[in-house]
Amino acid sequence: MWDDTRFLDGFPGRFVVLARKGNGRWYVAGINGGESPKKLKLNLKELHGPASGTLITDGDGGNLSFHQETMHLPRNRNFEIELPPDGGFVMVYNPK
Repeated sequence: MWDDTRFLDGFPGRFVVLARKGNGRWYVAGINGGESPKKLKLNLKELHGPASGTLITDGDGGNLSFHQETMHLPRNRNFEIELPPDGGFVMVYNPK
C-alpha cells in the first residue's frame, strides 16, 4: 500500500514521471515513450529533505542491460536526467 502518489512530469503518449511513497521511502520512476532522448529537470524538493538512494537506468548493452549507482540528493536541488528513446529510470531513496 502506498502512503502518497505524485505526478511529477509528463505528457500523454510521450513520457511520464511518477513518485510513490511507502514504508518511509520514495520510489520515483520515469519512462520515455518517444523516439528521441528526453532531458528532464525534476523538482524533488517537496518529496524530501537531504536523501541518499539508488538510481537504476538503462545500460549501454541494449535490452535487459541496467546501470545502478548510489547517489546523494541535497535539499532544494533539482534532479536532472536524460532518458534514452523507449527507456526509463527508477530511483529509490530514504529521506533523512
